Amino acid sequence: MPASTGKTTSLEAILSILDGAHDFKTIEQKCFALGMALAAKIFENVLMCLDEELARTSPRTLRNKGSSERT
Repeated sequence: MPASTGKTTSLEAILSILDGAHDFKTIEQKCFALGMALAAKIFENVLMCLDEELARTSPRTLRNKGSSERT
């Protein structure tokens, strides 16, 4: 894994996990939250790449409904 992912370096991530952690449960919760945030960012990038690929390779007979956000 690279030493730097985005704006936070590995050392900064470790320090943020240990900051104010008084027990192992708190450390575990902080690690889980950090891992989930990283996984969400990776998944967001994967979905964006898939969307771009589908838009590029879709049959031209299909109608494009735009790229606005939907709920």
